[in-house]
Amino acid sequence: MNTNEKQSRNGRLLTAGLVLLSASALMAVGQRASAQTVAPPTTISTAVNSIPAATTNSATSEDRPDEPSETAAADGASPDVPTANLWGVTTQLKLEPETVADSADGKTQAAVTDSSTPAGTEATNSELTNTVSTADAQPVDQLAPASTTTATNVPTSTSDTATKQVATTPTTAATTTSPATAATDTSSQPVTQQSKTDINLAGEPSTPNVGVNPTLPTDLTVANVGTSTDTAVNPSMKNPIYNLVTDATSFGAALLLYPLVASRQMTQVVSWVRTLLSPGRYDISTTWKPLADTYDPANTQAFYTAAQDWYDNDVVKEKWSVPTADGKGQVSGVYLKNGDAKKTVIYGQGWTTEPQWMGYVSKVFYDMGYNVLMTYTQGQSASSGEFITFGAKDGADWSNWIKKVNEVNGSTGDIVLYGQSLGADVALQAAAQPNLPSNVKAVIADAGFTTLPSLFYSLYSGAATTLNGLTSKIGWHLNGQIPFLPFDKLVQNLNRINKFFTGVTLDDASGLTAVSRSTLPTLFISTTDDSFIPTAQTQALYNQSSATLKRLWVLTSAVGGHASATNAVTDYQAHVAAFMKAVDAMNSGQTIQQATDQTLAA
Repeated sequence: MNTNEKQSRNGRLLTAGLVLLSASALMAVGQRASAQTVAPPTTISTAVNSIPAATTNSATSEDRPDEPSETAAADGASPDVPTANLWGVTTQLKLEPETVADSADGKTQAAVTDSSTPAGTEATNSELTNTVSTADAQPVDQLAPASTTTATNVPTSTSDTATKQVATTPTTAATTTSPATAATDTSSQPVTQQSKTDINLAGEPSTPNVGVNPTLPTDLTVANVGTSTDTAVNPSMKNPIYNLVTDATSFGAALLLYPLVASRQMTQVVSWVRTLLSPGRYDISTTWKPLADTYDPANTQAFYTAAQDWYDNDVVKEKWSVPTADGKGQVSGVYLKNGDAKKTVIYGQGWTTEPQWMGYVSKVFYDMGYNVLMTYTQGQSASSGEFITFGAKDGADWSNWIKKVNEVNGSTGDIVLYGQSLGADVALQAAAQPNLPSNVKAVIADAGFTTLPSLFYSLYSGAATTLNGLTSKIGWHLNGQIPFLPFDKLVQNLNRINKFFTGVTLDDASGLTAVSRSTLPTLFISTTDDSFIPTAQTQALYNQSSATLKRLWVLTSAVGGHASATNAVTDYQAHVAAFMKAVDAMNSGQTIQQATDQTLAA
């Protein structure tokens, strides 16, 4: 019996033994999800110097918006302080000042407006642009040169970067004549208005984390959870009876959870149940209904309505496959040829993301002139393998995808590595592979995680908060822990099970390790209404990155939750175009102008 057959047999045996227990857990999740009421999209309006730590989330999921909603209303909360409902517990949000710095010379600069320009608008290497507009603002194509910088002059250390709070921008207009000149200070808009204060950083600023629960650790590993001084991560109980009990409970919980998140069969069951509970999960309208007015939902509606018809009925789909890097299986994908184009985006699949939905999103890049290769990770869709490896093996597989693209289009066509959520980490892992061809030009990582233990802890902490909301009513405060399920033991057992079935550890899928090993220009994207992978993790990836050119774009108004930044299609294409222009300029040694995109109120 070969390795694949053994893996397949083990997967089926594990799945069969846990199916009843898993079903009961899924029923509990379903009851919770069905009890939630999806709130209408709401945006907390803030000035540029008051970036919210989290914004409201109409719906969120790993691959599409369908998780329980968050609201910005809480009983007893101050009417002047934004609130968020995270994991069933309503808390007031602390607004932190945002800081930015110039990537070219390390000088502090005031971010005045964020680009909401259409695709194709030229931007720059040192783009420091933030936009503030009312809900009725109309974008104007206007570039105001502020200074000139050389694209290759990008610092690689945060130690020399100065930071400074940015002044509040007027809600009716925002202009600047110098990057060092702050916008006029005005009072904040009412909470009922929608505005955009996207964070758009170049270079290496020492900025505070933003997003949901920014204080959660972003660098947890299997190796360090057992030595953590955080009692919520590592309780370090000395009671031998408690330790014996929790050894058993944590192993049992890991045995239940692992197939739900990693096995081919059970992740499909999870996806089916989620769709059953949320029938509109893959409705194309989820791309524009949660979208804040400032991101042009009318254009998003027109774009994705056309994209659905285009992918379902018009575009030619070529089925491709290549061997896995270890030679033990095949990974599959779908290639969308775009006329005579030579440049290609390799698009990585998210956790349980449906291939058809990837097809709709692929039009974002297709319309920008790229061929698109949609790839499916091991353990998902048409690719081989019984278990998902969360990028640990998939990054190496992409080396074969790159070879395949070059065989078809030639080695002179540019290649961009792209992914959302799990796909973002696969792209980052691919970028860290040795000896990549020179035509691999850049990486775009949308909503990626730092490490799997950090992601798991974010979810664990949310569950503990929910339980604490119940137990605290009887005076039992959990202090961030789930009773009889210590986080360190849970992660260590998940790691043992993962190593048994896949041959790799959870730490082998570290996004932090990947970005530290890659020098490819990288654009990091996140949204503050993402309650699945906190924005703080994207911030940490950005800070850790060794890229010769890197940017961080955080969308702070409502887009629809996790991995939904592509819903803001107008802005998305503009930011990708600006980033790739900067990459081209850096590679050619050109000097380009730093632009300030302006959005003026109608």
